[in-house]
Amino acid sequence: MEIAALYPKNSRCSAVPLDGEFSIRENQAVLSNSMLTLPLSRASWHFGRSLAGALGSLFLLSGSTCGNGDQDLDVRSAATNSVRTAAATNSHGQPKAIIQPSEIEHGATLAHVVCQSCHLFPEPDLLDKATWEREALPFMSKWLGISKMNLDLRPGRKYVEAAGVFPSLPILAERDWQAICKYYLDAAPATPLGQPPRPTIHLGLKGFKVTAPEYRFQVPLTTLVKIDPTRRQFFLGDAGTKTLNVLDPQGHMKFSSPVDSPPVSLVFKGNRFYATLIGSVTPSDEPQGKVVDYRRAGENFKANLALADHLTRPTDTVFADLNNDGKEDFIVCGFGNYLGRFSWFENLGDDKYKEHVLLDRPGAIKAYVYDFNQDGLPDIIVMMAQAREGIYLFMNKGNGQFGMAPVAEFHPAFGSTYFELVDFNRDGFMDILATNGDNGDLYNSPLKSYHGVRLYLNDGKNNFHQAWFFPLNGAYKAMAADFNKDGNLDIAVISFYPDYDRCPEESFVYLENKGQLDFGAYSFAECREGRWLTMDVGDLDGDGYPDIVLGSFIRGSNKVPSAFSDRWEKMGPSFLILRNTAGGKK
Repeated sequence: MEIAALYPKNSRCSAVPLDGEFSIRENQAVLSNSMLTLPLSRASWHFGRSLAGALGSLFLLSGSTCGNGDQDLDVRSAATNSVRTAAATNSHGQPKAIIQPSEIEHGATLAHVVCQSCHLFPEPDLLDKATWEREALPFMSKWLGISKMNLDLRPGRKYVEAAGVFPSLPILAERDWQAICKYYLDAAPATPLGQPPRPTIHLGLKGFKVTAPEYRFQVPLTTLVKIDPTRRQFFLGDAGTKTLNVLDPQGHMKFSSPVDSPPVSLVFKGNRFYATLIGSVTPSDEPQGKVVDYRRAGENFKANLALADHLTRPTDTVFADLNNDGKEDFIVCGFGNYLGRFSWFENLGDDKYKEHVLLDRPGAIKAYVYDFNQDGLPDIIVMMAQAREGIYLFMNKGNGQFGMAPVAEFHPAFGSTYFELVDFNRDGFMDILATNGDNGDLYNSPLKSYHGVRLYLNDGKNNFHQAWFFPLNGAYKAMAADFNKDGNLDIAVISFYPDYDRCPEESFVYLENKGQLDFGAYSFAECREGRWLTMDVGDLDGDGYPDIVLGSFIRGSNKVPSAFSDRWEKMGPSFLILRNTAGGKK
């Protein structure tokens, strides 16, 4: 039976150019709109400074790549009851059928002040009423000290407690908390907002041949695929076996080596490469991550030394001489969970490095080095995917000093997942292609109308405006390349949280650029055979045309229809190769 016959074909699967302006302003203060002084405890002040704790990350539960949500959240807890009571009673617990406009206005004012103390304001229509009531507001109460966060079973509990992340006492009066709850429950829509129109996703992927492996790991838990075009091979990291594997263009295994923890990023440097080992794929604050130097020996490789260890869930490493001393430094995105940091490590020589913290908060997921203002000094740009989500630029001021400014900031339920720098319109200035689609922040998180792929164009003065948006549920990664060699950059996109019921082909979309930001959308039936967490693009077989490798990780938060999950368990591949046939040689 063909794969296409196993799953529904009907599709909601139209791109919408949207406008929005973001400017890079050196040394702009990130927090400038607080109108209220809250009675912060020392614990909550610590986390407020990191923009991800008390009053920060109020509505984002985990934001992790494949977390299970907040395992200690009980929707029947006192916090939940408080939310429900707030919606139906006054401050004395007496039934109240009608909420007075003045109360709603008071709650709206408080919500704007409290929430914007540490991140952009989350509008009520970001979630439906039931999700606010059962999950988001109860979780918010833990950051405010209204209810207690149970850390007993949390990996890294002692580090979280030592940092004083959660307040031990309420930092908001009960009447004010109830006013906020009333505001959200009154203003939120009864059902999630629908996805904006977009082009139909057509089944049939012209220009590519799908190659499935002859074998698979027992449970597909792929955390990394990375194409090495110079050697015509690709690397695959697997969390289940904790291995880093080398495969040829046909997907045959050439070499496999055990690693301390799942690899999530690779950087090639001649006869060596550097691997970022995340420590724990699931949410954790245990400092188990590493950046490891590997040396190649023919088809094999072996670990040489750890450049950095005791890292909290690192997701990306970038190498550059940041202080112009002739020695190569590196940057680490320490995503973490409740704790984390974004740092650069200064090369002191003799394999010794000194850490300099750029941003002391969790959520760093991807970074690049590029000289944005052309002053000869390498600048840093990073995506933060927790709490105060956004893309931030660190302008290099020389001598290892950097000034931070926001490029784009997003509300805390945005679900940022990936971005890349690319001169999309070929005007000589770097643009930003970004995805947001992390839907693992709640136990039963609804589909979100604002998930998708966005292109921010650079006006030549490092002011970025959103020029294009393709709505896509659960968008996780987008990579641009001229796949058909027509002079226009196309886009390959994966989704880890597609709409499996109505449009499972969202899990992979090929956007063919027809010019003027007009794209045709295509997918293929076999994309339903895996749950694509990772992807890479590169010339795998040396014919001059970029190929695509997809990596499947079948575990994760949110429910998946059994028609998919059961099949993945039994026969789902760990990876698929999309071989580019546009050159006519394959």
